[in-house]
Amino acid sequence: MKARSLTKIAFPIIYGLILSAIFYVVIRHRIEILIIFKTHLFIILLSIILSAFYFSIQAYNFLQLLGKPALFRKIAEVVRMWTMASLINYLGPFQPGLIVRFGYLKSQEVSLARSAKVTIRQIQLSYLTGLFLASTSMIIGYSSPIIKKIGIILLIVSVCIPFFQRGVRKTIERLVKNKRFESFFYNSIYDYLTTPPIGKIYLFFIQHTIMALVIFLVYRDFNMDFTIFDSYITGILTTLSTLVSIAPNNMGIQELIFGKIGMIKGQNFVEAIGIALMFRIAHIGGASLAFLGSSIFLKLKPINDHTTE
Repeated sequence: MKARSLTKIAFPIIYGLILSAIFYVVIRHRIEILIIFKTHLFIILLSIILSAFYFSIQAYNFLQLLGKPALFRKIAEVVRMWTMASLINYLGPFQPGLIVRFGYLKSQEVSLARSAKVTIRQIQLSYLTGLFLASTSMIIGYSSPIIKKIGIILLIVSVCIPFFQRGVRKTIERLVKNKRFESFFYNSIYDYLTTPPIGKIYLFFIQHTIMALVIFLVYRDFNMDFTIFDSYITGILTTLSTLVSIAPNNMGIQELIFGKIGMIKGQNFVEAIGIALMFRIAHIGGASLAFLGSSIFLKLKPINDHTTE
């Protein structure tokens, strides 16, 4: 009981400290940061638009894995739900927006177990495709032998995982005779040991590519020596950092990653802060734009629309 009380106290304090630190730095360097925003306004707006597409593809990927018909109205509903959940994640740690997601799916007669299963499945495929792109980038985009070797190892892992999953699945199917366990296996584990056809996972590659493009455009707009291969790896690092979102929407953590990379590439402290804040603006702005666009579409589109994609 005491541990729960300490947890309830600790998280608001941590959140408050993170917000206070960000607020202090922004206020202290507000003039320089405003100049950075003004100078790079076009890239900020472009990043917001691209981020809106990123959120929309994420939502569509979820809908695909859920096995629901790809009706335009259904896609818009899921995009609105998805972006609303993303914005609500700013209200607390450990992604409180999941409540919105599960609540919407429950209203669509999708069970909590099914919702959780598809969510985990989406994370699994996102990391698998991200690992493939990052490892390929390390092999192609870098001359360092050490980085290339690491990339080759990670590429082998990413390619072997589907075969390993298939081997485990086939072994279980061959050996299991118990009816109760067989039912549990097909209802709870089977999907995690299968790789969807390329027609369902290619959008995960597009999703990572859009994120990499946003990262590339922002850094290159600061005249930095930054390649698309750097962007893929940076994108995967920030994605990995969201695996356990202790801070609301990973605030502070992602800023640290983006800012530190900027400083490594030669930017000063204020420019690094400006870069980190540009990515946060793109995230919030992209989610808000996708939410607004899907809401307007649902407002204008008749409920009995049966137009397929």
